[in-house]
Amino acid sequence: MKWLAGHRNRDEAQWMQTSLTGRYWAHVWDLDCVLELHLSEPGDITGWFEADGQRLEVSGAAPDASGEVSGLIRAANLSEPFASFRARADVQGLLLEVRAAGDPSSPQRVVFVRLT
Repeated sequence: MKWLAGHRNRDEAQWMQTSLTGRYWAHVWDLDCVLELHLSEPGDITGWFEADGQRLEVSGAAPDASGEVSGLIRAANLSEPFASFRARADVQGLLLEVRAAGDPSSPQRVVFVRLT
């Protein structure tokens, strides 16, 4: 039984990780936004966020046991992040909570719809 529980937990973790990868769309800050996420070899989240012709880098830790991932959104040429985020798979796509840098009291929750 212990093996079965461990196997099921691995399967759930793998499903949660792969359910985060893909390309998503949402309307945020009056802009059409596209978010693309991938898993790197060690299991961390990487990708990009594009809005109004600007593409920002996305990087984050591996998903936790609940399938949630957290990370940063930043411009490639800047050391300071634009925002921090938490994300988890949702029945409609991806639920993303974004906090603008320097304003920790301004979380915005957005559901991104899966495109691919």
